[in-house]
Formats: sequence, structure tokens, C-alpha cells
Amino acid sequence: MENVDFTAEKENEIEQLLSSLHKELFEGHFRKAINLCDQILGFDPYNEIAWYNKGEAYYCLGMYKKAEESFEKSINCDSSIYDTWAFRGVNLCCLKKYREALQCFSKAIKIEENDPELFYKKALAHFDLEEYEKAVKCLDQTLELEPKHVEAWHTKGLIAFGQEDYDTSLDYFNKSLGIDKKIGDSWFYIGKIHSIQKRYEEALSCFDQAIKVNNKDFDAWYNKAIYI
Repeated sequence: MENVDFTAEKENEIEQLLSSLHKELFEGHFRKAINLCDQILGFDPYNEIAWYNKGEAYYCLGMYKKAEESFEKSINCDSSIYDTWAFRGVNLCCLKKYREALQCFSKAIKIEENDPELFYKKALAHFDLEEYEKAVKCLDQTLELEPKHVEAWHTKGLIAFGQEDYDTSLDYFNKSLGIDKKIGDSWFYIGKIHSIQKRYEEALSCFDQAIKVNNKDFDAWYNKAIYI
């Protein structure tokens, strides 16, 4: 990548803009952040941090195609930055480009192999592709790094539930709730398992717990109504 030489004064100005940029991002002022990124890139078109932060701001605005363009340019400037690969993968999942997202997560894992969230995000991409064995493998890697990763246990429960392995599914959902009692979806699916196995009082109790977590859980209200 082409090098750009700056005077000390110009370098200081870019540093001040970067400081303001991070403040605007932290405060959720994403359009102001994009404007600051453009100012920095006007001075330094190869500033990978500005491209990354521009992608982050577009992502937070739900402008995923614009975010992808910025993440790609950040990587073209410096392909060794873990955060860019990871965030680009998340953004690509929003675009339903799961294969490309998996490639990004794999790149990020090569840089930082001990981040459980990377394996979890990779598992979700496999899940959306209905590649459940690969998803479970990634979830197991997540749990090896973080045994109390509640979402990983819940997702393993979802996969087992979809495969009608209800006893295993129940075990995973209970492990999820053992970590955090406020996982409404785990309560809901335990209720579903109880109803499938004709334990209706237990099912009602679980649907009530799901509703306590989220009073607007339509599925829990609906299933409760069936068995009242």
C-alpha cells in the first residue's frame, strides 16, 4: 500500500479527528462519525482505522452494504487486524452472505484463536446454513474457551430440539438457565419439550417463566393458552 508522508502538524490533526471519531461512535452519533471518517480519509486514504470505524458506523445504522465496502477497504489497507475480519463477518451475516462470513471468521481466528465469540459467531453462520454438525463443533469450541457461554448452550439446545433429541435438548436448555435464569427462549423450549412429552403442568410453568422474562412473548402466551 502506498505510504503517505505527513508533517507533524498534520499527524496531530488526524489524531485529534480520530479522538473525536471514537467519542462520536461511543455516544452513538454515527452520521457524525462517518463525516469524521471522511475527513480523515481526505488526508489519508489508506487509514485502516478510519475505514474500519466507517464500516462500524454504517453497520450500526443498518446500512450493511455500505459497511461491507468500508470493511473491505480497511482490509485492503491492512489485512492483519482481527477486529475488521470479525466485524466484517458479522456484517456479512446481516447480508445473508454466510459463506463469505465464515471465511472472515476463519481469518479472524487465525489472528486470535482464543476468542469464544468468534467460534460462536461462526457457529451461528453454520446454523443459518443448516450445517448443524459444523455448528455444534464450533459451539463446543466456544464452550471449551468459555464454559458459561449461555448463548452457546442455548443454541446447542435448539439444534438438539430440531433433531427431536428432546432429552439432550432439555439438558442444554437447563445448562443455559443454570447460568442465566432470564433466558426466556430457553424457558419456552423447555415448555415445548414438556408439552410434547405430555407434561402439561410443567409446560405451563415454563411458559409462565418465559412470559415473566418477556411479557410480549407471543409464542409463550399462545402455547400457554393451548394448555390452560
